[in-house]
Amino acid sequence: MSVISDGVALLREEGPSEFLGGVGRHLRWCAGQYSIWVRSRLAAARGRTTLSVGDASAAFVAADADSVAATLRRHRSERAQLAAVLADLEPGDVFYDVGANTGLYACLAASRGSRVVAFEPYPPNVAELRRNAARNGIDASIHEVALSDESGTVGFETEDGTNLNDPGADSPGFGRGRITADRGDLEVPAVRGDTLIDEGAAPPPTVVKIDVEGAESSAIDGLAGALSNDRCRVVYCEVHEPSELPALLERFRDLGFDVAERLETDKDELVVRASRNRD
Repeated sequence: MSVISDGVALLREEGPSEFLGGVGRHLRWCAGQYSIWVRSRLAAARGRTTLSVGDASAAFVAADADSVAATLRRHRSERAQLAAVLADLEPGDVFYDVGANTGLYACLAASRGSRVVAFEPYPPNVAELRRNAARNGIDASIHEVALSDESGTVGFETEDGTNLNDPGADSPGFGRGRITADRGDLEVPAVRGDTLIDEGAAPPPTVVKIDVEGAESSAIDGLAGALSNDRCRVVYCEVHEPSELPALLERFRDLGFDVAERLETDKDELVVRASRNRD
């Protein structure tokens, strides 16, 4: 349905007040998209861009306009979640960025004095994640793996093509890939997070962010030992299947978190914040 027909339907069903509100929201969205279009091209011409949330800031490489635009959109649409994560971080924290993409959370977290451990299975994203870490002088531990409930390999499925929200597959910043039970477009290594910790390949986390496009249950199960440890204070987890929200909230409570609730964000996706009370 076109924007015009949507507007006509809104006017008929909800009246002039809602119609005018809808027009205002659409105009703000258009202005935001135009701003991103301009900023992404300026950044690509300079080869870099700097993004901030509150008093945290980090520099990001700008290989091409499409990948920069993807980062700018995440920075815009996930600003409430970014601010919440950064507010929970303390100097010396070990921050796990599970599904790190190109490092938006990782680089901003490092600017707050956190030790960053990033997990990202998609090769183009990993390459840009490493460049972003280097640009900011971050000594991050970057693991080119998917966190799962079993170690081995898993299928990774990409949704090819470019739209307003993502660069195409094979581009840095691609965010629509997901772990699948089938072979997918490629196979990527998978590992249990607890195994990495037990083997000394990663320190136990104190704050965790999980955004794995629907594979959150497997990632949590493979990291359950670390998440049930009292030193892990806060977990943020994006939930891509709304029907799984109640079970996921209960799962975090079973892991010993005192509070597990939905975080209010500007995104359509659901985000859970689980935290432990401090004595």
